[in-house]
Amino acid sequence: MDQIEFQHASHRGWIKELDYFQDEVKIFQNELVKVWQQNIQSYSIQEHIQEYRSILMKKLIHIDDYRHRILDLERKMAVGELDTIASTHAELASLMQAFKEEFETLKTTFHRFVVKHD
Repeated sequence: MDQIEFQHASHRGWIKELDYFQDEVKIFQNELVKVWQQNIQSYSIQEHIQEYRSILMKKLIHIDDYRHRILDLERKMAVGELDTIASTHAELASLMQAFKEEFETLKTTFHRFVVKHD
């Protein structure tokens, strides 16, 4: 497999991962609604819910941004603009890895919050 094929395969994999993360965020948002409904009288829990809503919205923005970056790389590869592809791919790989790690941390803390207040 040459470098371009490897990068293309990576991009497809990243898009699938981003789809998964987006689905997870939707699930988290639904769980927040349930926690909100069960704790409507608790101001401190409502603050935490708002904080998580904000975090989840930021995650959706990052997901959208990464999707656009991947599609831009694919477009550049398709038209033969290969000068910066390797460095941009490496940078995006690093960003994706960091995003996955941050998302796993969020997932853990979020589930702890939901279990505690569900």
